[in-house]
Amino acid sequence: MTENTVTNWLKIAFQQPLDCESEMFYFDKSDKQFFSILSIEYLLFDKKHNLINDISLYYTSEEIQQLAKRLKAIQKKKNSILLIPRYGIIQEPSNLLKYIAEFLIQNRIDIKSCSIFEIYQKEPIVKKEIVKKPWWKFF
Repeated sequence: MTENTVTNWLKIAFQQPLDCESEMFYFDKSDKQFFSILSIEYLLFDKKHNLINDISLYYTSEEIQQLAKRLKAIQKKKNSILLIPRYGIIQEPSNLLKYIAEFLIQNRIDIKSCSIFEIYQKEPIVKKEIVKKPWWKFF
């Protein structure tokens, strides 16, 4: 992964609207990986972070395990997970790069050794028994 790819991802994360929490952006210090969590992804798991049965997924089992691990760490406010700050739209590109650089320096993050957690599954992984259920049984 290139430094430019990570920087572009950070530009998007830093410029998220202040009042929108549909997607939160983080850095996992233990894995040296940037990632985001969509609010809907919380619905994939029960209170103990176990995957809810009878659900259609766009994730591989490895991705689900990683999501569960990170959701648990976020809930427990572990120091290994850093929330990426939000500034809203920043008109001046130099200011945006300054905020990113400050965040990286403050947290001792070398983006040359980091990656981004990305979901590559394009079509849902559907369990056959789900297809047979009427829609009202999902609620």
